[in-house]
Amino acid sequence: MKSLESTEPVRSLLIESDAKDAKPIVELLSEVKFNEFDIAVVSTLEDAIKKVAQEKFDLVLLNLMLSDSGGIYTLTKLVTQVSEVPIVVINAPDDTELAKKALQSGAQDYFSKTSAGSSSFFLRCLRHVLWRFQSKHSVENEKSDDQYASKMVALGKMADSIAAEIQTPISDLKKLVTQLKTQDTPSGFAPEIRESLISSSERASHQLGNIFDDLKTYSTETDRDPIVQARKRKRSFRFLVVEDESEIAEIVVDLLKRIGHSHIETACDGEDAYKKCIATIANGPRYDAVISDWIMPKLNGLELLEKLRANPFFGKVAFMMLTALGEKANVEEALDRGVTQYLIKPFSPEELRKRVERLLFQIRS
Repeated sequence: MKSLESTEPVRSLLIESDAKDAKPIVELLSEVKFNEFDIAVVSTLEDAIKKVAQEKFDLVLLNLMLSDSGGIYTLTKLVTQVSEVPIVVINAPDDTELAKKALQSGAQDYFSKTSAGSSSFFLRCLRHVLWRFQSKHSVENEKSDDQYASKMVALGKMADSIAAEIQTPISDLKKLVTQLKTQDTPSGFAPEIRESLISSSERASHQLGNIFDDLKTYSTETDRDPIVQARKRKRSFRFLVVEDESEIAEIVVDLLKRIGHSHIETACDGEDAYKKCIATIANGPRYDAVISDWIMPKLNGLELLEKLRANPFFGKVAFMMLTALGEKANVEEALDRGVTQYLIKPFSPEELRKRVERLLFQIRS
């Protein structure tokens, strides 16, 4: 799977035995603006398996009924070859049971060929599929960092604990050396044995002292580790996600949860969002950040921003605009009105994650 920061086209593989059915899908994806999709076509499962072994793809579109394979077996066989790539099934029958089996067997989505012919709906769903799949994988590093930070903190505490435990024997050895050097040798105690005890005690004390220093150094270094420090700085922020499209709202909320945030509320339009903000003045706590769509009914994102900026309680609230309005004039207008961050749809989970991190950095600053 390609890097989520990449602006390269989505490398797509269409597996379809019927050239007539393949043609409209190829034309649809080829005509999307900004060359968003780059599509290759094969007609058999055998050719598909060879293709994915030779090239990297970001998306696979699969007809279950091929000339060399049929039914769910086609999907399960392919899943073993491309587990890191989302597979979307496009099949002739609109079969609810087959769709359920496909999703249970590893497909990310299922379309009948008639629904795939609806260009705007189909493209929107494909973007959501990529979103969901990439979101799942984009947080793996976050989870790894959390696990790493936890282990480093635990190891640092263990090092501190061991260092504390060996302080006593180090002190005892030093006292023993002092006593052996300053006191008279007891009768019947050979001088060479005394010197050997002094030498071995000094050596042991020195070795334990080095271990103590290493443990304290390790404890300090683990505490200074950048990932550990980042997790220490992380506090619980409150988000309000404002989006009239429930699917987009769910994606944003899911990503925020995946990167460690739990205090998230949603609003279906600007008017609903403003009411919720006002309610927090009396009931608290107030939101740290608002993530809002621009085009919405009742009160759009820009109007919501203006009302919040005019309210003394929310004049400095962090505000991120998520919108399909990507013209330079739109961006400049939003920034002039006081938007903190601006992100153009469609965007990847990684892009959103990075913008959220910037937003939080600005809040902390």
